[in-house]
Amino acid sequence: MTPLWAAACGYGAAVFSVISAFTQGMRVVRVRSTVGIATWSWILASASSIAWLAYSVSVRSPQQILANGSWMFPVAVFTWYKLIPRSRAAAQTGLVIAVGFLVFMLSIGMIAKDVPGWFGMVFSLSMTTPQVIYTLRHGRGPGISLPGWVFLTFSSFLWLMYGIGAQELPVVFNTSIGTLLALCVVIALLLDRSPQSEVTEEKLELTDDRELL
Repeated sequence: MTPLWAAACGYGAAVFSVISAFTQGMRVVRVRSTVGIATWSWILASASSIAWLAYSVSVRSPQQILANGSWMFPVAVFTWYKLIPRSRAAAQTGLVIAVGFLVFMLSIGMIAKDVPGWFGMVFSLSMTTPQVIYTLRHGRGPGISLPGWVFLTFSSFLWLMYGIGAQELPVVFNTSIGTLLALCVVIALLLDRSPQSEVTEEKLELTDDRELL
């Protein structure tokens, strides 16, 4: 049985993850630009949220179902928003793949409950790398939300506490490394001192297109 303190950490992590996505979305709406946001980070975040939702269903964890279900929707919408200006066909194909992947993960979870978690671990540990590289190469664009990544770091840490209390190895392994990687993104964003006005949207959007090929 999950201790009360661990369950509280799980619900706190759920709240922080939703706030993270909401904060990033509001940033984009306010500046009307996605410049500075690594597209591949959000593609991998979408895959991660799908796999972790399937895992949470397989282990019947209400905290994780709430967190991953509520996190998956804004992440998927935001990824669609990043992809559709480049290619509507790519965005539609991505949607079909995402639905198929969700069905596949849910099916796998019925057979081996930990397997979706290990898939989620791979995707979630990979999602920070494109953003770190993007920031180091191009600077901190106006569309990226530093508070969003700070909230995501806190969320990952609280999931680590939950995983320890619930004794869920995939969660512990994923979030212990994931917290450090998310913190690296925060540090990279904080250390970048280049004026955001010098980061041109045309330059970064063209670079992002090449990275998607």
